[in-house]
Parts: sequence; structure tokens; C-alpha cells
Amino acid sequence: MGLAPLENKLKRELTSEGEMTEARAVYILVCVRKLLELKPAKLPSLKFHCDWALHSRLSRTGAINVVKLFDDLEYALQVDDQTKSAHLKRKLQRIVNQEHFRRELGNFLKTHNLPTEVSTVTAKWLCFWNVYMTVIEDVPLEFTAIPIREIRKVTVTRMNEPRLPPALSQDFAFGVKWILERFDGTKPKEHGLDYEVFHPLPDANPAGETERQQ
Repeated sequence: MGLAPLENKLKRELTSEGEMTEARAVYILVCVRKLLELKPAKLPSLKFHCDWALHSRLSRTGAINVVKLFDDLEYALQVDDQTKSAHLKRKLQRIVNQEHFRRELGNFLKTHNLPTEVSTVTAKWLCFWNVYMTVIEDVPLEFTAIPIREIRKVTVTRMNEPRLPPALSQDFAFGVKWILERFDGTKPKEHGLDYEVFHPLPDANPAGETERQQ
């Protein structure tokens, strides 16, 4: 199938007034991933999030690199290499952080002259992201065929309660928590990649919601 038919299918789905369901979110990502295969683009976060939702066991290069980054970060934290761990955290955030996913999805849709509201309108993005989180919660990043030292599995979960009391977090939307499992069963180091997302104040942040790192 060529670009035009895929773009038309994706446009119909993006402009649908129906509820954002798991099936619909996955279909959108299927179309996006196929378009990326036909017309490659340097969008690592978008590719990674598409692959995670579409494959029960990830084996693509981008996903393998993410597990390797988590593994390298755990090792750097274990040996207290602060410079290396800070560098690895920045690299991971550019791939796994939802705001980078959102931005790259918007850029991709714009490049293909497709509606961008799913990424540019906060209410629609939060709905899409919540459904996406439901899709990937049962799909761990887990590999046995790559040279890793520390981390056996990486999973993500959605946090529905803020860390601060509700009275101080009235604009809380959701949280994202990365859970690492070590080969030896011991507790991994605190990686600092968990974050909370908050609804923007009216007219204060038209580009989207804000994030607060834990």
C-alpha cells in the first residue's frame, strides 16, 4: 500500500468523533508505523512508542537500545558515575518521555498534511495517552539476546494518584513510573525518570500540559 491510501486511512481515524479506544489508538499507531517504513524519518521517540504498542515482544533496534540505555544507567548509578548517569538520563528522556512522543507525533502528522489535534489539543492528547498507557502496561521491555549486565526487564505503569496531597495537586492528570527488575533480584537504584503530568492553567501553556519530574 502506498503513502496516499495510508494517509487517507489515518486521516479518517484522526477526524473521527468516536471515543478513543484501545483498538482505535492501536490502529492510528499501525498507520503511523507503516508510513514511517515507507517514508523514513528521524523520530526515535515516535518509532519506539509505536513499536511498543504493536509488538508483544519487542525486537526492533530502537527498543533494544532503550533497554541497553536503562542497563547502562543502572550500572552507572551502581558505580556512582554521576556524569555518565546524567548523560544517560538525558538520552532516555528524549526517547521514553511522553512529551517527546507527543512532539514527534505532531511533527509527523504535520509533515504528512494530516490533522494534528490529537497531539496539539491537550484534552485529546491526554485521552490518547491514557489509552496508550493501558495498551503498553502488559508489554514489558524484556530481552535475553543482547549483552546486558544489570536489568532483566523494564515495565511502565500509570500512576493515578499524585505524590502531593490532592489539595496541592488539583491540576494532576497522571503519572508515569518506570519499574526496573535486576537479574539478581535486588532493588535497582533510583533513576529519577518517573514524572507527573499536570493540566495547564487556562491560557498559560497553549502548547500542552506541563511535566514535573519526581
